[in-house]
Order: sequence, then C-alpha cells, then structure tokens
Amino acid sequence: MKGARMMRQSRTAWPTLGTDRHSGTGPIRRRLTQTGWLAAASVVYFAVIRGRLRTWGASAEEVDAVLPGDDLVQDRYRTTHAMTIARPPADVWPWLAQMGYERGGWYSYDRFERAIGAGDFAEGGSAMRIVPHLQSLRLGDTVALSQNGGLTVVGLDPPRSLVLHLPMDLVQRRSDPSGVYAALRSLAS
Repeated sequence: MKGARMMRQSRTAWPTLGTDRHSGTGPIRRRLTQTGWLAAASVVYFAVIRGRLRTWGASAEEVDAVLPGDDLVQDRYRTTHAMTIARPPADVWPWLAQMGYERGGWYSYDRFERAIGAGDFAEGGSAMRIVPHLQSLRLGDTVALSQNGGLTVVGLDPPRSLVLHLPMDLVQRRSDPSGVYAALRSLAS
C-alpha cells in the first residue's frame, strides 16, 4: 500500500504548480494550456490564413502587378483583393462612382452597414440602379464612410481605376495626417 501511494505521488508533479486536487488541473497548468493554444492559433493564422486574406480573390499576376495607389501604401499593409465581374469596365464604373455613405451605398450587407453607422444611403439601401446625380467624381472629392469623414479621391482614371485613401494610424485606429496611408483601390480591367 505504501508503495502504491508513493508511486501516485511521484506521478503527480503538478500539485506544486497549484493543482486542484479534484479536477487534476491548476491555474498555472490551465494558463500554460491556454498559452499553448494561443501560440498554435497565431502560427496557423500567420502561416496559413493571413496570406489568403491579403490576396482574397486575386490571381498571382494581380498580386504581383503594380496597381494605381500602390505608392500610397507601405508593403506590410498592402492587400490585393479581386472580384471578376462579367461586364465591361464601362458598365461597372457608374456603380463604383456612386458608392459611399449618403450616396449609392457599399453594395454589401445594408443591415450591417446601418449597425456600424455607415448605412445612410441616398435611396434607403445600397443602390439598385445607376443614380445620375452621383456620377460626378473628381480628384480631391471625399467619398464618405460615415458622417465622421471618409476617403479622398487621389487617383481617377475612368473606367479603369479609382484610388481612394485615408491618412490613418493603423495601430491607434485614428486618422493620422503624418502619412501612414490606408487605401482602397478599385481597378476595373
């Protein structure tokens, strides 16, 4: 009996780390397990998921191409997303020209946009038609994200490209006129 008890004590080295005698786990062991899962999730995110999110829908050629607005964004913040629309660029351009808050919308989920404060559209929801008075877009115009401000048109080559940018501190999530840029690019080809 004494031998069995000694053996049991030698197998359970964790009690010195704060093991709860009933569950077999202690706060330090739980913390180590949580840290391990967090580390594993981080590795999976950076090794597998992040790259795919940064190039969603884009071909290797599109990712490697030099696009209008690339000079505004540091490489570590650059993403290239793409979507194929089976229409000529001239047919797509009017929809891009009218997008924005208090304009034609974002062509996304209207309920979600309203919930985050970006869902006040000229026609009540994302436009279902070309709105003629929303077609004039010039360099320097602001495409509002909400009532608090928006993106500035810094590149315009209808119907080929529309480059919008917002000076932004991506760490503090606020507008930053110092020159760190977040840019939304649209390239119809």
